[in-house]
Amino acid sequence: MKLLENTHLEAINSALSIKTGDSKIIGRIESYSCKMTANDKQMYKRYNAEQGGTPHDLQALSPPQTSLGTSPAQGCLSRSVSGDEEGPLCDTISKKTLFYLIATLNSTFNPDYDFSDAKSHEFSKEPSLQWVMNAVDGNLNATAGDHYRSLRSALWAAVDKEISLHGCDIYSYNPDFASDPFGEDGCLWSFNYFFYNKKLKRIVFFTCRAINPLYVPDSGVGSDFAMDEDDEDDLVVKLTKLKITSDPDGFIHWLIKSVLRTLNMLRFLISLSIGVYAGIYIAQNYEVPRVEPTKVYQRVLQFLEENKKKP
Repeated sequence: MKLLENTHLEAINSALSIKTGDSKIIGRIESYSCKMTANDKQMYKRYNAEQGGTPHDLQALSPPQTSLGTSPAQGCLSRSVSGDEEGPLCDTISKKTLFYLIATLNSTFNPDYDFSDAKSHEFSKEPSLQWVMNAVDGNLNATAGDHYRSLRSALWAAVDKEISLHGCDIYSYNPDFASDPFGEDGCLWSFNYFFYNKKLKRIVFFTCRAINPLYVPDSGVGSDFAMDEDDEDDLVVKLTKLKITSDPDGFIHWLIKSVLRTLNMLRFLISLSIGVYAGIYIAQNYEVPRVEPTKVYQRVLQFLEENKKKP
């Protein structure tokens, strides 16, 4: 799958990075050509060899889901994969189209995730464009509010211009938690929609999630946020390594200043300790005459006057 550059979608992607008071939204929309690259062709051959049959064989899809987990097509009937009888399957997909969806996922999330083993039941065909728009708008409106409402028209206009929405079949990826690239603790919601225009041989992939920015992963000690000494030492080591890596010259300068500051502090404490100890020792062991401050001042003036240079 070849990523197609689109300046309008890039601008929308920048605007889809949204921070609110209690969540952070991260979304992107990318356009891919269904023309296979050399790597795609090799993967497609392996895929066909593993699956068997022909590229036009149909595989069952799961019913579409709403944010509440209910299907708008619970009672629909369609032909079974064999085509001989009717059953409760909502939709099917050809092996070749399914491969396009899997290849799109691999291109989008490469190299962090590999979806080569994804199955057809992890995908759904959405009932209509309006259904998908309502689902997307509902999530983003609830989380981003006015920010999304000001962006909505430009977003859908850019997608329509790229893929011609009314000529698309729309699919979604709804995996289990272990396979979901957004199945992380702190994820509030996520969606992955494929707008497939068979005539244009193009797929626009819209992926988005909302996360709690304040979420702190469980460290294995329950809700206790206190760190023991080993944790603190480990944190200091990590921060020091980070400083060395990011700016070695700056780290050396910082290290020299820290050492000099420490030596100056030690010198001051040593001088103070010697002075205090010497004063206590002299007071305890010697009769020291009391000296009036005014007399000291007069003696200094007298000394200066006697030693003043003559013109």
